[in-house]
Amino acid sequence: MISGLGMAFDSTFPVFLHHPKQDLSHNPDVKLPFKFTSGFGVDAQTIGIYYSIIGVFGMLIQFICFPPLAKRYGVLNCFKIASLVLPAIYFITPFLVLVPEPARIPAVLLLMLAKLGGTTFGIPCCTILLTNSASSMSVLATLNGVGTSFSAIGRGLFPALIGAAFSWGLEMGSVAFAWWLLAALAALSVIPGYYIVEQEGPSRDEVEYEEPESGPNGYGATDPSRGATSN
Repeated sequence: MISGLGMAFDSTFPVFLHHPKQDLSHNPDVKLPFKFTSGFGVDAQTIGIYYSIIGVFGMLIQFICFPPLAKRYGVLNCFKIASLVLPAIYFITPFLVLVPEPARIPAVLLLMLAKLGGTTFGIPCCTILLTNSASSMSVLATLNGVGTSFSAIGRGLFPALIGAAFSWGLEMGSVAFAWWLLAALAALSVIPGYYIVEQEGPSRDEVEYEEPESGPNGYGATDPSRGATSN
C-alpha cells in the first residue's frame, strides 16, 4: 500500500499546487479550518523546479541516509516509523494553504521532503521484509511476483481513487477530503506493520546433482562391462 498511496500523492499534489487560490478571509463558502477549496496557484514551471530540488535531496536520502540508519535501527523499525509518519503527512497536506505567505513555500518543500523520506524508507524496507519472509529460495520468486502484482494494482488503483476524491471534494467545497481519505488508507498499513516478525531470510535449497558416470573415453562414456552380451 505504501507505494500505491505514495504514487497517489505524487499524482495529486501537483494538481493541488496548481489549483487556484481562494479568498479565505471574506468568503461565505469558507469555514476554516475544514471547508475550503484553495490551492497554491503555482505555475507548472515552478512546480517542476520544486520537484527537481526535492529529487536531489531524495538521492542523498537514498544513498547516504538510508543504509546506515537501516543498519543501525533495523529494517522493521524503519518501516514502522515510515508507516506512522506518512499518514500524518497526508493529513496535514491541505492545511499548508493556511500557512502565512512568507513561510508557505518553505512549508511545501519541507512536506515534500518529509513525504519523500517516508517513502524512501518505507518502500525498500517493505521489499526487504517481504524478501526475508520467504522460507527458501524456491518460493522467493513466487513471493516477489505476488508482491509486485499487488504493488502494480495499488499504483493503478489508488491514484485514480484519490484523483476522483480530489475532484469530488472540490465540488463539495472541501479540498481536504482527498488528503484525509489518503491518510485514512495509509493508516491501515500501520496496523499490520506491528504484527510483522522479521525473518532471517531465505536459505538456498540443497539440490543434489547426480553426476553421470565417466569412462575411459571421456565424460559421459559408458562402461563397456555393462550391458555386454555373451556370444
